[in-house]
Amino acid sequence: MNIVPFIKRKASWIVLFMLIMLKYAYYGYSYYPVRDDNIAYGAFGFNSNVFTDVFLHYKLYTVRPLTGLLDTYFWMKLWGNLGIALFIITLLHFVTCVLIYKVFKANNLNIGFFALIVFTLLPLGSEATYWINASTRIIVGLFFTALSLYLLCVYLGKQDNLKQRYIILGGFSIVNLISLGFYEQLIVLSFSAAMMIIVMSWKRLKNKFIAALPVLNLGIIALWYKAFSGQGMHSGRSTLINKDYIDHTAKVASSIFKIWTNTLSELWNYGFRKGIKVIVEDKNFIFLATAIALCIILAILISRECKEKNIKLKLNIFKFTMGVVLFILPLVPFFILNDVIFFKRNIFLSFLGLGLILESIINQASRNTVLNIGKGVVVGVITFVFLVGNVYELYYYRQVGIIDYEIAGKISKADGVDEFLRDRKELVLFNSKAKYVEAYTNRSPNCTDADWSLTGLLQAYNKIADLKYNAYPVSDKIKMPMSEERIKSSVLLGIDDARNVFPLKISKEYGDKIVLSKSDGGEFGEVEILPDKLIEFKKK
Repeated sequence: MNIVPFIKRKASWIVLFMLIMLKYAYYGYSYYPVRDDNIAYGAFGFNSNVFTDVFLHYKLYTVRPLTGLLDTYFWMKLWGNLGIALFIITLLHFVTCVLIYKVFKANNLNIGFFALIVFTLLPLGSEATYWINASTRIIVGLFFTALSLYLLCVYLGKQDNLKQRYIILGGFSIVNLISLGFYEQLIVLSFSAAMMIIVMSWKRLKNKFIAALPVLNLGIIALWYKAFSGQGMHSGRSTLINKDYIDHTAKVASSIFKIWTNTLSELWNYGFRKGIKVIVEDKNFIFLATAIALCIILAILISRECKEKNIKLKLNIFKFTMGVVLFILPLVPFFILNDVIFFKRNIFLSFLGLGLILESIINQASRNTVLNIGKGVVVGVITFVFLVGNVYELYYYRQVGIIDYEIAGKISKADGVDEFLRDRKELVLFNSKAKYVEAYTNRSPNCTDADWSLTGLLQAYNKIADLKYNAYPVSDKIKMPMSEERIKSSVLLGIDDARNVFPLKISKEYGDKIVLSKSDGGEFGEVEILPDKLIEFKKK
Protein backbone atom coordinates (compact mmCIF):
# COMPACT_ATOMS: atom_id res chain seq x y z
CA MET A 1 0.00 0.00 0.00
CA ASN A 2 1.30 3.43 -0.98
CA ILE A 3 1.25 5.39 2.27
CA VAL A 4 1.07 8.90 0.77
CA PRO A 5 -2.25 8.46 -1.12
CA PHE A 6 -3.68 6.69 1.94
CA ILE A 7 -2.78 9.62 4.22
CA LYS A 8 -4.32 12.07 1.75
CA ARG A 9 -7.56 10.07 1.60
CA LYS A 10 -7.78 9.60 5.34
CA ALA A 11 -6.25 12.93 6.44
CA SER A 12 -9.39 14.13 8.21
CA TRP A 13 -9.74 10.85 10.10
CA ILE A 14 -6.08 10.85 11.08
CA VAL A 15 -6.43 14.39 12.46
CA LEU A 16 -9.65 13.50 14.30
CA PHE A 17 -7.97 10.44 15.81
CA MET A 18 -5.02 12.55 16.99
CA LEU A 19 -7.37 15.18 18.45
CA ILE A 20 -9.39 12.59 20.37
CA MET A 21 -6.29 10.86 21.74
CA LEU A 22 -4.68 14.23 22.56
CA LYS A 23 -7.74 15.24 24.58
CA TYR A 24 -6.75 13.12 27.59
CA ALA A 25 -3.01 12.86 26.92
CA TYR A 26 -2.05 16.02 28.85
CA TYR A 27 -0.96 14.02 31.92
CA GLY A 28 0.14 11.00 29.90
CA TYR A 29 -3.08 9.03 30.43
CA SER A 30 -2.49 8.85 34.16
CA TYR A 31 -5.73 8.51 36.09
CA TYR A 32 -6.63 9.51 39.64
CA PRO A 33 -9.66 7.67 41.07
CA VAL A 34 -12.55 9.82 42.25
CA ARG A 35 -15.77 9.13 44.15
CA ASP A 36 -17.38 5.82 43.06
CA ASP A 37 -14.14 4.59 41.46
CA ASN A 38 -12.75 3.81 44.90
CA ILE A 39 -15.62 1.48 45.70
CA ALA A 40 -16.46 0.00 42.29
CA TYR A 41 -12.89 -0.82 41.23
CA GLY A 42 -10.91 -0.54 44.47
CA ALA A 43 -12.75 -1.84 47.54
CA PHE A 44 -14.95 -4.30 45.63
CA GLY A 45 -11.90 -5.74 43.91
CA PHE A 46 -10.26 -6.66 47.23
CA ASN A 47 -12.88 -9.35 47.87
CA SER A 48 -11.64 -12.92 47.55
CA ASN A 49 -14.66 -14.00 45.49
CA VAL A 50 -15.92 -11.03 43.46
CA PHE A 51 -18.80 -12.98 41.92
CA THR A 52 -20.52 -13.90 45.19
CA ASP A 53 -19.17 -11.10 47.42
CA VAL A 54 -19.78 -8.30 44.92
CA PHE A 55 -21.80 -9.19 41.81
CA LEU A 56 -24.41 -11.25 43.67
CA HIS A 57 -24.22 -9.63 47.12
CA TYR A 58 -24.70 -6.07 45.82
CA LYS A 59 -27.08 -7.26 43.07
CA LEU A 60 -25.10 -5.62 40.28
CA TYR A 61 -27.14 -7.67 37.82
CA THR A 62 -30.44 -5.94 38.59
CA VAL A 63 -29.90 -2.86 36.39
CA ARG A 64 -27.26 -2.33 33.72
CA PRO A 65 -26.39 -6.04 34.01
CA LEU A 66 -23.52 -6.03 31.51
CA THR A 67 -21.97 -3.04 33.23
CA GLY A 68 -21.90 -4.98 36.49
CA LEU A 69 -20.46 -8.02 34.73
CA LEU A 70 -17.66 -6.06 33.02
CA ASP A 71 -16.91 -4.16 36.23
CA THR A 72 -16.54 -7.44 38.10
CA TYR A 73 -14.44 -9.35 35.60
CA PHE A 74 -12.54 -6.71 33.64
CA TRP A 75 -12.39 -3.13 34.91
CA MET A 76 -11.70 -4.15 38.55
CA LYS A 77 -8.61 -5.98 37.35
CA LEU A 78 -7.17 -2.65 36.19
CA TRP A 79 -7.26 -1.06 39.66
CA GLY A 80 -3.93 0.67 40.15
CA ASN A 81 -3.64 1.02 36.37
CA LEU A 82 -6.86 2.81 35.51
CA GLY A 83 -4.95 4.92 32.97
CA ILE A 84 -5.10 1.81 30.77
CA ALA A 85 -8.88 1.82 31.16
CA LEU A 86 -8.97 5.50 30.17
CA PHE A 87 -6.88 4.78 27.06
CA ILE A 88 -9.13 1.87 26.04
CA ILE A 89 -12.28 3.95 26.52
CA THR A 90 -10.86 6.91 24.57
CA LEU A 91 -9.91 4.55 21.74
CA LEU A 92 -13.44 3.10 21.79
CA HIS A 93 -14.79 6.65 21.53
CA PHE A 94 -12.89 7.12 18.27
CA VAL A 95 -13.99 3.73 16.89
CA THR A 96 -17.57 4.66 17.77
CA CYS A 97 -17.15 7.84 15.69
CA VAL A 98 -16.04 5.80 12.69
CA LEU A 99 -19.01 3.45 13.05
CA ILE A 100 -21.47 6.34 13.41
CA TYR A 101 -20.02 7.97 10.29
CA LYS A 102 -20.48 4.72 8.33
CA VAL A 103 -24.05 4.32 9.59
CA PHE A 104 -24.96 7.84 8.48
CA LYS A 105 -23.26 7.34 5.11
CA ALA A 106 -25.09 4.06 4.53
CA ASN A 107 -28.35 5.96 5.01
CA ASN A 108 -27.41 8.78 2.61
CA LEU A 109 -26.84 11.31 5.38
CA ASN A 110 -23.20 12.29 5.59
CA ILE A 111 -22.16 13.52 9.00
CA GLY A 112 -19.40 16.13 8.90
CA PHE A 113 -16.34 16.31 11.09
CA PHE A 114 -17.62 19.34 12.98
CA ALA A 115 -20.52 17.26 14.37
CA LEU A 116 -18.04 14.55 15.37
CA ILE A 117 -15.81 17.15 17.05
CA VAL A 118 -18.73 18.38 19.16
CA PHE A 119 -19.54 14.75 19.97
CA THR A 120 -15.99 13.87 21.04
CA LEU A 121 -14.28 17.04 22.26
CA LEU A 122 -16.91 19.24 23.91
CA PRO A 123 -15.50 19.52 27.48
CA LEU A 124 -18.95 19.33 29.06
CA GLY A 125 -18.87 15.61 28.32
CA SER A 126 -15.83 14.79 30.44
CA GLU A 127 -17.91 13.27 33.23
CA ALA A 128 -19.19 10.74 30.68
CA THR A 129 -15.97 10.18 28.74
CA TYR A 130 -13.21 10.57 31.36
CA TRP A 131 -14.60 9.46 34.72
CA ILE A 132 -14.13 5.68 34.65
CA ASN A 133 -17.22 4.87 36.69
CA ALA A 134 -19.37 6.63 34.08
CA SER A 135 -17.42 6.06 30.84
CA THR A 136 -17.38 2.28 31.33
CA ARG A 137 -21.15 2.46 31.09
CA ILE A 138 -21.71 5.21 28.54
CA ILE A 139 -18.84 4.95 26.04
CA VAL A 140 -18.68 1.15 26.11
CA GLY A 141 -22.46 0.91 25.74
CA LEU A 142 -22.44 3.50 22.96
CA PHE A 143 -19.76 1.50 21.13
CA PHE A 144 -22.01 -1.57 21.10
CA THR A 145 -24.94 0.61 20.01
CA ALA A 146 -22.95 1.98 17.06
CA LEU A 147 -21.64 -1.50 16.20
CA SER A 148 -25.15 -2.95 16.16
CA LEU A 149 -26.38 -0.17 13.86
CA TYR A 150 -23.39 -0.69 11.59
CA LEU A 151 -24.13 -4.43 11.34
CA LEU A 152 -27.75 -3.60 10.52
CA CYS A 153 -26.61 -1.33 7.69
CA VAL A 154 -24.18 -3.99 6.41
CA TYR A 155 -27.04 -6.49 6.40
CA LEU A 156 -29.21 -4.12 4.38
CA GLY A 157 -26.43 -3.90 1.80
CA LYS A 158 -25.96 -7.69 1.56
CA GLN A 159 -29.53 -8.95 1.32
CA ASP A 160 -28.76 -10.89 -1.88
CA ASN A 161 -25.93 -12.88 -0.26
CA LEU A 162 -27.82 -15.65 1.55
CA LYS A 163 -24.85 -16.98 3.56
CA GLN A 164 -23.52 -13.65 4.77
CA ARG A 165 -26.83 -11.95 5.48
CA TYR A 166 -27.95 -14.39 8.19
CA ILE A 167 -24.58 -14.32 9.91
CA ILE A 168 -24.63 -10.51 9.91
CA LEU A 169 -28.29 -10.43 10.97
CA GLY A 170 -27.49 -12.74 13.89
CA GLY A 171 -24.59 -10.49 14.83
CA PHE A 172 -26.85 -7.43 14.75
CA SER A 173 -29.47 -9.10 16.94
CA ILE A 174 -26.91 -10.18 19.57
CA VAL A 175 -24.95 -6.91 19.63
CA ASN A 176 -28.18 -4.89 19.75
CA LEU A 177 -29.25 -6.82 22.85
CA ILE A 178 -25.80 -6.32 24.38
CA SER A 179 -26.06 -2.55 23.81
CA LEU A 180 -29.18 -2.44 26.01
CA GLY A 181 -27.36 -3.79 29.06
CA PHE A 182 -25.20 -0.77 29.91
CA TYR A 183 -27.21 2.42 30.41
CA GLU A 184 -30.87 3.43 30.48
CA GLN A 185 -30.41 6.27 27.99
CA LEU A 186 -28.77 3.87 25.56
CA ILE A 187 -31.76 1.54 25.73
CA VAL A 188 -33.91 4.27 24.22
CA LEU A 189 -31.24 5.46 21.79
CA SER A 190 -30.24 2.00 20.53
CA PHE A 191 -33.81 0.80 20.03
CA SER A 192 -35.01 4.03 18.41
CA ALA A 193 -32.03 4.34 16.06
CA ALA A 194 -32.40 0.73 14.88
CA MET A 195 -36.10 1.21 14.22
CA MET A 196 -35.48 4.47 12.34
CA ILE A 197 -33.00 2.73 10.03
CA ILE A 198 -35.44 -0.13 9.43
CA VAL A 199 -38.30 2.28 8.68
CA MET A 200 -36.15 4.35 6.29
CA SER A 201 -35.11 1.13 4.49
CA TRP A 202 -38.56 -0.46 4.52
CA LYS A 203 -39.12 -0.40 0.74
CA ARG A 204 -35.86 -2.20 -0.04
CA LEU A 205 -36.10 -4.52 2.95
CA LYS A 206 -36.68 -8.08 1.73
CA ASN A 207 -37.23 -9.71 5.12
CA LYS A 208 -39.65 -7.47 6.97
CA PHE A 209 -39.46 -9.71 10.05
CA ILE A 210 -36.21 -8.09 11.15
CA ALA A 211 -38.30 -5.16 12.43
CA ALA A 212 -39.31 -7.50 15.24
CA LEU A 213 -35.72 -8.06 16.42
CA PRO A 214 -35.18 -4.67 18.14
CA VAL A 215 -38.69 -4.96 19.62
CA LEU A 216 -37.88 -8.43 20.95
CA ASN A 217 -34.62 -7.20 22.48
CA LEU A 218 -36.40 -4.22 24.04
CA GLY A 219 -38.95 -6.61 25.52
CA ILE A 220 -36.17 -8.75 27.02
CA ILE A 221 -34.45 -5.82 28.75
CA ALA A 222 -37.82 -4.38 29.85
CA LEU A 223 -38.76 -7.71 31.46
CA TRP A 224 -35.33 -7.84 33.11
CA TYR A 225 -35.77 -4.38 34.63
CA LYS A 226 -39.32 -5.22 35.65
CA ALA A 227 -38.22 -8.45 37.34
CA PHE A 228 -35.66 -6.64 39.48
CA SER A 229 -37.53 -3.37 39.94
CA GLY A 230 -36.82 -1.86 43.36
CA GLN A 231 -33.86 -4.17 44.04
CA GLY A 232 -30.13 -3.59 44.25
CA MET A 233 -27.91 -0.59 44.91
CA HIS A 234 -29.54 1.55 42.21
CA SER A 235 -33.15 0.47 42.42
CA GLY A 236 -34.45 3.92 41.44
CA ARG A 237 -33.00 3.45 37.98
CA SER A 238 -35.37 0.56 37.29
CA THR A 239 -38.52 1.99 38.85
CA LEU A 240 -41.07 3.66 36.57
CA ILE A 241 -42.86 6.82 37.65
CA ASN A 242 -46.42 5.96 38.72
CA LYS A 243 -47.74 9.22 40.14
CA ASP A 244 -47.36 13.01 39.98
CA TYR A 245 -46.59 12.84 36.25
CA ILE A 246 -46.84 16.58 35.65
CA ASP A 247 -44.66 17.46 38.64
CA HIS A 248 -42.12 14.80 37.65
CA THR A 249 -41.96 16.08 34.07
CA ALA A 250 -41.48 19.65 35.27
CA LYS A 251 -38.64 18.63 37.61
CA VAL A 252 -36.82 16.71 34.89
CA ALA A 253 -37.24 19.50 32.33
CA SER A 254 -35.97 22.04 34.86
CA SER A 255 -32.93 19.89 35.70
CA ILE A 256 -32.06 19.44 32.02
CA PHE A 257 -32.43 23.16 31.33
CA LYS A 258 -30.25 24.13 34.31
CA ILE A 259 -27.48 21.70 33.36
CA TRP A 260 -27.28 22.99 29.80
CA THR A 261 -27.54 26.70 30.57
CA ASN A 262 -25.22 26.70 33.59
CA THR A 263 -22.46 24.60 32.09
CA LEU A 264 -22.51 26.25 28.67
CA SER A 265 -22.41 29.74 30.19
CA GLU A 266 -19.37 28.85 32.29
CA LEU A 267 -17.51 26.88 29.60
CA TRP A 268 -15.37 29.92 28.71
CA ASN A 269 -14.44 31.03 32.25
CA TYR A 270 -13.89 27.63 33.81
CA GLY A 271 -12.90 25.80 30.66
CA PHE A 272 -10.80 27.71 28.17
CA ARG A 273 -9.43 30.48 30.40
CA LYS A 274 -8.45 28.18 33.25
CA GLY A 275 -7.17 25.58 30.79
CA ILE A 276 -4.81 28.15 29.26
CA LYS A 277 -3.70 29.12 32.77
CA VAL A 278 -2.86 25.48 33.59
CA ILE A 279 -0.89 25.05 30.35
CA VAL A 280 1.11 28.26 30.87
CA GLU A 281 1.83 27.50 34.54
CA ASP A 282 2.98 23.99 33.59
CA LYS A 283 4.98 25.45 30.66
CA ASN A 284 3.59 22.65 28.52
CA PHE A 285 4.17 24.44 25.24
CA ILE A 286 4.63 21.15 23.36
CA PHE A 287 0.98 20.32 24.05
CA LEU A 288 -0.04 23.85 23.09
CA ALA A 289 1.92 23.76 19.83
CA THR A 290 0.54 20.32 18.95
CA ALA A 291 -3.03 21.44 19.61
CA ILE A 292 -2.59 24.59 17.50
CA ALA A 293 -0.99 22.65 14.63
CA LEU A 294 -3.77 20.04 14.57
CA CYS A 295 -6.47 22.72 14.66
CA ILE A 296 -4.86 24.60 11.74
CA ILE A 297 -4.66 21.39 9.70
CA LEU A 298 -8.28 20.62 10.58
CA ALA A 299 -9.36 24.12 9.48
CA ILE A 300 -7.65 23.64 6.10
CA LEU A 301 -9.16 20.18 5.59
CA ILE A 302 -12.68 21.36 6.44
CA SER A 303 -12.37 24.38 4.11
CA ARG A 304 -11.33 22.06 1.26
CA GLU A 305 -14.09 19.60 2.10
CA CYS A 306 -16.69 22.37 1.88
CA LYS A 307 -15.43 23.49 -1.55
CA GLU A 308 -15.89 19.99 -2.93
CA LYS A 309 -19.46 19.56 -1.72
CA ASN A 310 -22.59 21.33 -2.85
CA ILE A 311 -24.55 21.48 0.39
CA LYS A 312 -28.25 21.67 -0.41
CA LEU A 313 -30.87 23.34 1.75
CA LYS A 314 -33.00 20.17 1.79
CA LEU A 315 -30.09 18.15 3.19
CA ASN A 316 -29.40 20.74 5.89
CA ILE A 317 -33.05 20.78 6.95
CA PHE A 318 -33.08 16.98 7.19
CA LYS A 319 -29.80 17.01 9.12
CA PHE A 320 -31.16 19.66 11.49
CA THR A 321 -34.32 17.61 12.08
CA MET A 322 -32.30 14.46 12.70
CA GLY A 323 -30.13 16.44 15.12
CA VAL A 324 -33.18 17.54 17.12
CA VAL A 325 -34.42 13.93 17.30
CA LEU A 326 -31.03 12.60 18.43
CA PHE A 327 -30.73 15.44 20.94
CA ILE A 328 -34.06 14.59 22.58
CA LEU A 329 -34.05 10.77 22.46
CA PRO A 330 -31.35 10.17 25.13
CA LEU A 331 -33.25 12.37 27.57
CA VAL A 332 -36.51 10.41 27.34
CA PRO A 333 -35.72 7.89 30.15
CA PHE A 334 -35.63 10.65 32.76
CA PHE A 335 -39.26 11.47 32.03
CA ILE A 336 -40.45 7.90 32.64
CA LEU A 337 -38.12 6.63 35.39
CA ASN A 338 -38.57 7.47 39.05
CA ASP A 339 -34.97 8.69 39.52
CA VAL A 340 -34.99 12.41 38.66
CA ILE A 341 -31.36 13.14 39.59
CA PHE A 342 -29.71 14.63 36.51
CA PHE A 343 -25.95 14.94 36.11
CA LYS A 344 -23.59 16.37 33.51
CA ARG A 345 -22.85 12.89 32.19
CA ASN A 346 -26.51 12.55 31.24
CA ILE A 347 -26.29 15.25 28.57
CA PHE A 348 -23.37 13.62 26.75
CA LEU A 349 -25.47 11.32 24.55
CA SER A 350 -27.24 14.42 23.22
CA PHE A 351 -23.94 15.79 21.89
CA LEU A 352 -24.28 13.97 18.56
CA GLY A 353 -27.66 15.60 18.01
CA LEU A 354 -26.24 18.97 19.08
CA GLY A 355 -23.37 18.51 16.62
CA LEU A 356 -25.77 17.80 13.75
CA ILE A 357 -27.85 20.85 14.62
CA LEU A 358 -24.83 23.17 14.72
CA GLU A 359 -23.31 21.61 11.60
CA SER A 360 -26.50 22.09 9.57
CA ILE A 361 -26.62 25.76 10.61
CA ILE A 362 -22.96 26.36 9.77
CA ASN A 363 -23.29 24.51 6.45
CA GLN A 364 -26.26 26.62 5.45
CA ALA A 365 -24.46 29.82 6.43
CA SER A 366 -21.32 28.98 4.42
CA ARG A 367 -22.43 28.25 0.87
CA ASN A 368 -19.75 30.13 -1.05
CA THR A 369 -15.96 29.92 -1.27
CA VAL A 370 -15.19 32.80 1.10
CA LEU A 371 -17.60 31.55 3.74
CA ASN A 372 -16.25 28.01 3.34
CA ILE A 373 -12.82 29.27 4.35
CA GLY A 374 -14.45 31.08 7.24
CA LYS A 375 -16.16 27.86 8.31
CA GLY A 376 -12.82 26.09 8.44
CA VAL A 377 -11.38 28.84 10.62
CA VAL A 378 -14.41 28.82 12.94
CA VAL A 379 -14.27 25.04 13.37
CA GLY A 380 -10.51 25.17 13.97
CA VAL A 381 -10.91 27.84 16.67
CA ILE A 382 -13.79 25.99 18.34
CA THR A 383 -11.76 22.78 18.35
CA PHE A 384 -8.85 24.59 20.00
CA VAL A 385 -11.17 26.01 22.67
CA PHE A 386 -12.50 22.50 23.29
CA LEU A 387 -9.01 20.98 23.61
CA VAL A 388 -7.87 23.62 26.08
CA GLY A 389 -11.13 23.27 28.01
CA ASN A 390 -10.45 19.57 28.38
CA VAL A 391 -7.07 20.37 29.93
CA TYR A 392 -8.86 22.07 32.81
CA GLU A 393 -11.25 19.11 33.07
CA LEU A 394 -8.23 16.82 33.48
CA TYR A 395 -6.63 19.21 35.94
CA TYR A 396 -9.82 19.33 38.02
CA TYR A 397 -10.29 15.56 38.24
CA ARG A 398 -6.58 15.06 38.90
CA GLN A 399 -6.59 17.56 41.77
CA VAL A 400 -9.72 16.03 43.29
CA GLY A 401 -8.14 12.56 43.19
CA ILE A 402 -4.79 13.74 44.58
CA ILE A 403 -6.42 15.64 47.46
CA ASP A 404 -8.71 12.72 48.28
CA TYR A 405 -5.77 10.36 48.65
CA GLU A 406 -3.76 12.93 50.58
CA ILE A 407 -6.64 13.21 53.08
CA ALA A 408 -7.10 9.43 53.16
CA GLY A 409 -3.42 8.98 54.03
CA LYS A 410 -3.58 11.53 56.83
CA ILE A 411 -6.77 10.04 58.27
CA SER A 412 -5.32 6.52 58.15
CA LYS A 413 -2.21 7.60 60.06
CA ALA A 414 -4.03 9.63 62.72
CA ASP A 415 -4.05 8.41 66.31
CA GLY A 416 -6.97 6.17 67.16
CA VAL A 417 -8.05 5.42 63.57
CA ASP A 418 -7.13 1.74 63.99
CA GLU A 419 -10.31 1.45 66.06
CA PHE A 420 -12.25 2.36 62.91
CA LEU A 421 -10.19 0.32 60.44
CA ARG A 422 -10.52 -2.75 62.68
CA ASP A 423 -14.33 -2.45 62.76
CA ARG A 424 -14.58 -1.37 66.38
CA LYS A 425 -15.86 2.18 66.07
CA GLU A 426 -17.36 4.65 63.62
CA LEU A 427 -15.37 7.69 62.52
CA VAL A 428 -16.41 11.33 62.35
CA LEU A 429 -14.31 13.93 60.51
CA PHE A 430 -15.14 17.49 61.57
CA ASN A 431 -14.66 20.62 59.45
CA SER A 432 -14.44 18.74 56.16
CA LYS A 433 -15.40 20.39 52.87
CA ALA A 434 -17.41 18.91 50.04
CA LYS A 435 -15.07 20.48 47.47
CA TYR A 436 -11.41 21.32 47.91
CA VAL A 437 -10.94 22.34 44.26
CA GLU A 438 -12.64 25.36 42.71
CA ALA A 439 -15.40 24.08 40.47
CA TYR A 440 -18.35 25.20 38.46
CA THR A 441 -21.86 23.83 38.28
CA ASN A 442 -22.60 20.19 39.05
CA ARG A 443 -19.01 19.02 39.33
CA SER A 444 -17.86 15.86 41.05
CA PRO A 445 -16.98 16.79 44.66
CA ASN A 446 -14.29 15.29 46.85
CA CYS A 447 -14.91 12.07 48.77
CA THR A 448 -15.35 14.21 51.90
CA ASP A 449 -18.80 15.08 50.55
CA ALA A 450 -20.63 12.02 51.93
CA ASP A 451 -20.22 9.12 54.34
CA TRP A 452 -20.35 6.42 51.64
CA SER A 453 -17.69 8.10 49.49
CA LEU A 454 -15.35 8.84 52.42
CA THR A 455 -15.74 5.26 53.68
CA GLY A 456 -15.07 3.91 50.19
CA LEU A 457 -11.98 6.10 49.86
CA LEU A 458 -10.57 4.76 53.15
CA GLN A 459 -11.33 1.20 52.05
CA ALA A 460 -9.50 1.70 48.75
CA TYR A 461 -6.55 3.47 50.38
CA ASN A 462 -6.11 0.78 53.02
CA LYS A 463 -6.97 -2.10 50.66
CA ILE A 464 -9.93 -3.23 52.74
CA ALA A 465 -12.79 -5.03 50.97
CA ASP A 466 -15.44 -4.01 53.48
CA LEU A 467 -15.85 -2.00 56.67
CA LYS A 468 -18.44 -2.62 59.35
CA TYR A 469 -18.84 1.07 60.19
CA ASN A 470 -18.93 4.28 58.16
CA ALA A 471 -16.77 7.39 58.21
CA TYR A 472 -18.88 10.55 58.47
CA PRO A 473 -17.70 13.94 57.19
CA VAL A 474 -19.15 16.96 59.03
CA SER A 475 -18.83 20.43 57.50
CA ASP A 476 -18.69 23.76 59.29
CA LYS A 477 -22.04 25.47 59.93
CA ILE A 478 -24.12 22.90 58.05
CA LYS A 479 -26.91 21.00 59.76
CA MET A 480 -26.76 17.25 59.23
CA PRO A 481 -28.35 14.11 60.69
CA MET A 482 -26.29 12.58 63.48
CA SER A 483 -27.04 11.47 67.00
CA GLU A 484 -25.28 12.59 70.17
CA GLU A 485 -24.53 8.92 70.87
CA ARG A 486 -22.60 8.58 67.61
CA ILE A 487 -20.37 11.54 68.46
CA LYS A 488 -19.60 10.15 71.90
CA SER A 489 -18.84 6.62 70.71
CA SER A 490 -16.87 7.34 67.50
CA VAL A 491 -13.27 8.06 66.61
CA LEU A 492 -13.23 11.87 66.36
CA LEU A 493 -10.94 13.69 63.93
CA GLY A 494 -10.59 17.26 62.76
CA ILE A 495 -9.26 18.68 59.51
CA ASP A 496 -8.09 22.28 59.13
CA ASP A 497 -7.98 24.51 56.05
CA ALA A 498 -4.47 23.27 55.22
CA ARG A 499 -5.87 19.71 55.22
CA ASN A 500 -3.96 18.68 58.34
CA VAL A 501 -5.78 15.87 60.15
CA PHE A 502 -5.59 15.39 63.93
CA PRO A 503 -7.48 13.56 66.70
CA LEU A 504 -10.15 15.37 68.71
CA LYS A 505 -11.62 14.72 72.12
CA ILE A 506 -14.68 15.91 73.98
CA SER A 507 -13.36 18.44 76.48
CA LYS A 508 -16.58 19.97 77.76
CA GLU A 509 -20.35 19.53 77.67
CA TYR A 510 -22.89 22.16 78.61
CA GLY A 511 -26.56 22.33 77.77
CA ASP A 512 -27.02 21.00 74.24
CA LYS A 513 -23.41 21.71 73.19
CA ILE A 514 -20.31 19.53 73.00
CA VAL A 515 -16.88 21.20 72.87
CA LEU A 516 -14.20 19.46 70.80
CA SER A 517 -10.51 20.07 71.51
CA LYS A 518 -7.17 19.04 70.02
CA SER A 519 -4.67 16.94 71.93
CA ASP A 520 -2.83 20.12 73.02
CA GLY A 521 -5.99 21.38 74.73
CA GLY A 522 -6.85 24.04 72.16
CA GLU A 523 -10.53 24.21 71.28
CA PHE A 524 -11.32 23.24 67.69
CA GLY A 525 -15.06 23.81 67.67
CA GLU A 526 -18.34 22.88 69.21
CA VAL A 527 -21.26 20.71 68.21
CA GLU A 528 -24.81 21.81 68.90
CA ILE A 529 -27.29 18.97 69.39
CA LEU A 530 -30.52 19.89 67.59
CA PRO A 531 -34.00 18.31 67.62
CA ASP A 532 -34.80 15.36 65.32
CA LYS A 533 -31.30 13.92 65.68
CA LEU A 534 -29.63 16.78 63.85
CA ILE A 535 -26.33 18.45 64.72
CA GLU A 536 -24.50 21.59 63.66
CA PHE A 537 -20.73 21.92 63.98
CA LYS A 538 -19.17 25.37 64.32
CA LYS A 539 -15.42 25.76 64.07
CA LYS A 540 -13.73 28.10 66.54
